[in-house]
Amino acid sequence: MKKKLLSTLIIIGFFISCEYTNENNKIFSSKTIKIPKKEKIIKASDIISDMNIIKLEKTKHSYIGKIVKLEFFNDNIFIQDKNSQKLFVFDNKGYFVKAFNKQGKGPGEYEILEDFIIDTENKTLEIFDKQNNKIIIYNLYDFSYIKSFSIPIESVFKFIKNEDYYYFQTNATKNKIDDKSTNSDIIAFNTRTLEITPLFNNNTSSYNKFLEFNNVFYKNNYDDIFVSLAWEQTIYHINKNLIYPIITIDPGNRGIPEKILKGSPDDKLNFILSSEGENKIGGFRLLFHQDNCLILAYGMGNSTKQLLYFSYKDGANSFATKKVVNDFSSVQLPAIEIFKITNGKIISIIDPFIIKNKHTLEKLNVSKYDNPLIVKYELKNNKHAI
Repeated sequence: MKKKLLSTLIIIGFFISCEYTNENNKIFSSKTIKIPKKEKIIKASDIISDMNIIKLEKTKHSYIGKIVKLEFFNDNIFIQDKNSQKLFVFDNKGYFVKAFNKQGKGPGEYEILEDFIIDTENKTLEIFDKQNNKIIIYNLYDFSYIKSFSIPIESVFKFIKNEDYYYFQTNATKNKIDDKSTNSDIIAFNTRTLEITPLFNNNTSSYNKFLEFNNVFYKNNYDDIFVSLAWEQTIYHINKNLIYPIITIDPGNRGIPEKILKGSPDDKLNFILSSEGENKIGGFRLLFHQDNCLILAYGMGNSTKQLLYFSYKDGANSFATKKVVNDFSSVQLPAIEIFKITNGKIISIIDPFIIKNKHTLEKLNVSKYDNPLIVKYELKNNKHAI
C-alpha cells in the first residue's frame, strides 16, 4: 500500500493583491485557486488541437525498461531509463540515434544515474551521480567528458539549474549547512559565490519518509522555476536564493485537515491510508504555468488516479477533471495521463503492454513487448479552450 501511495505522490484555482517583480521586471501575482467540488469527464478535443504518436524503435541497443524522465532538444528525445541506468536518444520520428552509457568507477563515469538536465545555452548534458554525490558535465553532441564537481550537500535526489544557481531536491531529509542541521526541501547552491542556502524551513525535529513527488521542479519556456511540495497547498517560484508563494490552493472541505498537514510523516501516512483520508484531495503539483494557462495535477486518498485542474484567462475559465478521454485516435487508446508538459505540448507515455485490444495494437503497429509510445498533444490556444 505504501508503494501505491508513493506512486500517487510521484504523479501531482480569486486573486490576492500581492505581487513582486524579479530581475527581468516580470510581475508575478499571488493567486488563490479554489478547486471545484466535483471533477468531470472531458474529451481531449476540448483542450487539445492535435496529436502525434511516436513509436520508439526497439533494438538490442535501445530497449527501455522504465522511463523516469525525458527531455526534448534539437528534434531529439533524451530518455532516462531507470533499469539500464542509461540515457537513450531518439529522433523526433522515434528512430534510435545513440545511447549515453558512462557507467563505471573511472574518471568521467557515474555509478548511479539519478537525474539529468540539458543546458541548452552551454550545449552540455549534466547528470547527477547519486552514488558519488556529484554532478558530471558532458558535451551534448558527442558525450565527451568536460568536468565534474561534488555537491556540497549530503542528501540529494533531483536537481535543476538557472544561470549560476543549482537547486537540489532533498525530500526533507537531513542535511548540514555550516555545521547546522536542516531538513529544507530545497537547497540552493551558487557555483560562483559557493553560497549554500536552504530555501524552506529549518525544523530538524521531523524528517520526511520520502512522501514526496519524484520531481518537485517545473521550468517554463521563460526559465521561470517553480516548486510543488507534496504536503503543501502552495506553489512557489524561485528567484535566485529566494522563494515566493505564487499560488495558494483551496480544496474546500475535501482538503486534508490542517493538523495533518502540519503533523509528522507518520501522521500524514496513517491519515491518507485511513477511511477518513480516502476521499480527501492533496498532493498538488504544478504541471504548466505559462501564457495565461495554468494546469495542476492532484490525487485523492491513496489512489493512483491523476486528477487535473485547468485554468485559462486568469481563472475566468476553469474546471477540474477526473478523466480526459482520448477522442483523437481512430483506435481505442487509454485516457490521457500527463507525464509532463513542455513547449505547450502535453506529453503522455503509453506502455503497449497495458493495451488489451489486439485491434489497437495492430493499428499502432506495435506488440505488447515493444518500447513505450510517446504521445504529444498540442494544447489549444487559450482563447479556444473550454
